[in-house]
Amino acid sequence: MMRPSGKTLAQVVHEKALAAPSSPAIFHQDEAISYGELQQRVNQAARALLAMGVKPGDRVALLMGNEPDWIVVALAVSAAGALDRKSTRLNSSH
Repeated sequence: MMRPSGKTLAQVVHEKALAAPSSPAIFHQDEAISYGELQQRVNQAARALLAMGVKPGDRVALLMGNEPDWIVVALAVSAAGALDRKSTRLNSSH
């Protein structure tokens, strides 16, 4: 898949959720999460972060295991605008 330049991963996932919500986004053990479900989880987590006072430009550290919830929270932090843009931008040269 060609990576679009200038978009955050959260934006790319959001676009995919709109275009193909039932397509699988994450496979973990016996669980498959669709792009639509992933986007719902990301939106819920982003709202929770904003309600906790996280603001665009804030830095948020994640200390979590290697599981789907990490992906959800990482995307939610990005969707809330709280990560350094350089670390959340996709670069087509890689």
